[in-house]
Amino acid sequence: VASGATILKPMYTPGFAAPEQYSGRDLLGPWSDIYSIGASMYSCLSGAAPQAADARIERDEVAPAVKRWAGRYSPQLLRTIDWCMHMDHLERPQSVFALQKALASREHAGPPERLLGSFLHRIRRLVAK
Repeated sequence: VASGATILKPMYTPGFAAPEQYSGRDLLGPWSDIYSIGASMYSCLSGAAPQAADARIERDEVAPAVKRWAGRYSPQLLRTIDWCMHMDHLERPQSVFALQKALASREHAGPPERLLGSFLHRIRRLVAK
């Protein structure tokens, strides 16, 4: 870094920042913003910010939305919130379009078929090594 150059430090709000925002830029992507959207929706229902992601890594105390607000809000909305707030970025919606589809759907919102998702997750981890 040249002398006099400005060094930018990451800025985020605890409770709304994705886990990967605490560890560096390599894993950042649309899924990071989607975590924040999920955390914002969670906060709207709870009236408070969710537990910070770095603390969730140590001891996750965030009750799943589908359990905490079952019967009070749409199951589709609650599944979508939980999907967005998944700690593993590969398990979250990978694009705003995927999130938009989940929110607009009248039937099922949430991760794609578990078997396919699990398979893709293993492949991505192997490729990342």
